[in-house]
Amino acid sequence: MVVTAPAHSWARRRCPVPAPELAATPLILRERGSGTRQVLDAALRAHGGLADPLL
Repeated sequence: MVVTAPAHSWARRRCPVPAPELAATPLILRERGSGTRQVLDAALRAHGGLADPLL
């Protein structure tokens, strides 16, 4: 699940955010080594991996 501020452009989308767009967008992420982060890293690896996180 992606959580955004109500004013963010993704909040108004009617369809899911495509994996390549998600992978290319700097996000606020859990620390390396957390289970949640490992799952996200693995899911987006085929799409170029995660962009450098914002936090």
